[in-house]
Amino acid sequence: MPENGNVQQRIERLRKELAEKPDSTVFVELAELLISEGRVKDAAAVCERSIGFHPDMPEAHVAYGKALVLLGKIEEGLQSLERAHSLRMRDAVILEEIAAFLRDNGHPEAAAPYMEKALELSGESAGRGKAVQVDDGERQVTARIPVKPELLAEESQDVGGDETELD
Repeated sequence: MPENGNVQQRIERLRKELAEKPDSTVFVELAELLISEGRVKDAAAVCERSIGFHPDMPEAHVAYGKALVLLGKIEEGLQSLERAHSLRMRDAVILEEIAAFLRDNGHPEAAAPYMEKALELSGESAGRGKAVQVDDGERQVTARIPVKPELLAEESQDVGGDETELD
């Protein structure tokens, strides 16, 4: 992860690019960086200004949904996350991202259906992927979510291995 100064520089570059080209898709990266820096209101504002240019971009709705949930606008945030899901219903990676975000931010009951759908989509993935667990108090769902092959390769390199199967 870049140092804080590098993140701030990247944020400023993305803001400048977005100012020059308001319909650019860089707003998603900008929003995610702002969220990671705790500037959630700024992230929501960026999404509100830009999402109309890309209403069918699931990643935009994920970023906006995250910002809204973090701002305490749970219902609106869940609607945005559901919109992302509806745009790419067969994408286990999007579902896993939504589930992990909701789980990690204190909403395991909302995360469970996304995790269950991701598990259903992953089917017989021969144990490949990222293990994710969600417990909503009533049930526990464990899934191996398929991720992009290049991400699997990066993870196995990070731990010193060269296999693509994660344990």
